[in-house]
Amino acid sequence: ARCPTVLMCSVEQQLKPVRRFLEEEVNFTSCDLAKLMLRMPAFFIWPVEGKLVPGVRLLESLDLSVPEIRKAISVNPGFLSLKNVQPKIDWLIGLGLSPRQIGEQVAQLGRMFNLNLENNLKPKAAFLREHFSDTEIVELVRRPISIFRYGFPKLRYRVELLEAHGKLSVPNLAHAVRLTDPKFERRYPEIAEDPS
Repeated sequence: ARCPTVLMCSVEQQLKPVRRFLEEEVNFTSCDLAKLMLRMPAFFIWPVEGKLVPGVRLLESLDLSVPEIRKAISVNPGFLSLKNVQPKIDWLIGLGLSPRQIGEQVAQLGRMFNLNLENNLKPKAAFLREHFSDTEIVELVRRPISIFRYGFPKLRYRVELLEAHGKLSVPNLAHAVRLTDPKFERRYPEIAEDPS
């Protein structure tokens, strides 16, 4: 029901070439293929030469190993279909990340690349630059759960509260944005209770 088009595809002309490509290029097992089919059936109707080959080559250019590429595809198969990925990669390099560090982000949780560069990533980075050095921003981006995944209002609110109470640091912010409001209030009671 999630992708009825897959049922209409030619097994020989469409599905088998995708399977063969994934098995030969990225060492997907039958189990990996089944999980991918459940996660994103539309992946199997993408053209091998048009989307899959360029996507895998892009991941290779980020210094990812075959197991890391397999993981990146398994975690976020939609990454290979994203338009305008290269400008985001260029922007992250401009922030100070190496291709390898960007590749690690993709392999861990490539969903950051689903975010809009102009309306999401750049405004958050500009705000963070008011409070952190470039090195610290790179550290925030490289964390297993990137700071950019969180909503801007929550990010701004937590930064301003932590800063007002002298507790703003990379580890504190990385932890604080992951917390729900009740957990944040329990973790930082002196901040949450302050009326200012």
